Order: sequence, then structure tokens, then C-alpha cells
Amino acid sequence: MRRIEIQHSEVGFVHKTIQYMDKFLEKLSKCCCIVLLTSIITITLIQVFCRFFLGFAFAWGEEIVRYMGIWIAFLGIGLTYKMGDLMSVHYFLSRCSSKKRKLILKLTIIINIIFVMAVVCSGYALVRSQLIFVQPSPAMQIPMYIPYMAIPVGMFIFLIFLINSALSTYRIKDNRQ
Repeated sequence: MRRIEIQHSEVGFVHKTIQYMDKFLEKLSKCCCIVLLTSIITITLIQVFCRFFLGFAFAWGEEIVRYMGIWIAFLGIGLTYKMGDLMSVHYFLSRCSSKKRKLILKLTIIINIIFVMAVVCSGYALVRSQLIFVQPSPAMQIPMYIPYMAIPVGMFIFLIFLINSALSTYRIKDNRQ
């Protein structure tokens, strides 16, 4: 059996690139979520004011708020993971030994990466089908691939966060002595 050796400099470059992407995407996601949430609040307040005081409402208000909420949800998944706030089984892990806990955490990262890759691929296929069969949204008449893009984009960002976490967890030891 031949052993495959990876040079430390190659691994270091890949890990540093992923770390840079991780930090950049975290900042970008936070900014997007802040802008989207502020927009949701503003549009909703305008809708309520117009409906109750002026007697009319914009046809597109509810629809755009819904699509912005979808974008926030998918961008927020990765951010929530980064902050360590996703649901987890802390009680179960606290009862395990240190070795079992590390094994479970590593296994969880691998399972999450596989799942997120599947969702990214499925989301991409969904967006691709919307590009072929252009379907406009009911009120705003925007192409539906725009709201659907939240799935592959948000989950790709989540995937980068998971890969960075995996690289940090499975550190390759420096063999240069």
C-alpha cells in the first residue's frame, strides 16, 4: 500500500484560502442580512401605514418581504453555524467521554458537509430549471430564479463554513522538524 503524501505548504495554502473566504463570506452574509432585515421592517411599516391610514397597500409589498425572508433564512443558516447556535445535542455530548465527543463532532461535520453539498446541488438544479422555464412572480413579475437562488447561495456559504471548520478540526500535523 502506497502512502500519499501531501506537502504541508499545499495544505496551508488551501486552508488559508478557505479561511479568507470564510471571513469574507461571514462579513458579506452579515451585511446582507442586516440590509434585508432593515428593508423588511421598513417595507412592512410602510405597508401597515398605507393600509390603515391611506386605505391602500402596495401589491408587491408582501411578496418582496417573503422573498427577503427566504434570503435571510438561507444566509442565516451559515452564520448561525459559525456562531455555534445551531441546535445540537449538548446534553448527549456532555455525557460522552472526550474521545467519543471528538469522534461524534468530526462525524457530524462530515455528515453536514455531505448533506449541504446535496442541498447545493439540488438548489442549483432548481435554479437552472427556473432559468429554462422562466416563471415570473405573481405581483412583482420578477423571475422566480431570484428567490430560488437563496438556496444554493446560502448553502454554498454554509459549505465554506463547514469546510473551514473541518480543516480546523482535522489539522494535518506539520511533519517538518
